[in-house]
Amino acid sequence: MKSRAKNLGLTGLILGASIFSGCKGLNDNSLLGMGLSAVGVHKNNPLAQVVGGQLSNYGAAQAGASQTNVYVNGGRPVGAPRAETFVCEKMVDFNNDGFIDPKTEAVGRGRAIFYADETITYAVYQEGCRGRRLNLYGQESPDSPMMNFMTILIQQDSSTPQTPPISLFDTKPGIYNIYWTLDGMKIGEHIIQVKQR
Repeated sequence: MKSRAKNLGLTGLILGASIFSGCKGLNDNSLLGMGLSAVGVHKNNPLAQVVGGQLSNYGAAQAGASQTNVYVNGGRPVGAPRAETFVCEKMVDFNNDGFIDPKTEAVGRGRAIFYADETITYAVYQEGCRGRRLNLYGQESPDSPMMNFMTILIQQDSSTPQTPPISLFDTKPGIYNIYWTLDGMKIGEHIIQVKQR
């Protein structure tokens, strides 16, 4: 009886946290995943807990942000795959060490508003995703449908696949939606506004 009450209490806590924090970054998949995790705890079903965690992560990725950190297989144990998408103007090896640090050498990282005389770069810092397929989808104009801009087969355990700096000179002003997938699962989304000066 005590363990059942404990499970019900934990279930209520997880569901309550889901609903209470259900504002930013949560959508139907996030809430469904958290609910499934809670049911897994309640029913002592580890598979439901794992699937719920993955669905919750997928929902968080779908919610999108200018920078998204997704643990590809649930809650990141040591060595687990990780993919962090971001937007910047360009990547520059400032210290000439042959490696571009995605945290310190991404110029204008995290911006959401760009001007037509600038460049934009879409990038993903990844760890442990070698052999996986990374796709970038986006719009050519604010009212155009989504299309596949780039496909990469990740070759290294740790790297930052990226587009070359894209000139926005001929880009129509407006709002653009861009997102990344890893093996078909959406891992990050960017909403970018392009303006004229």
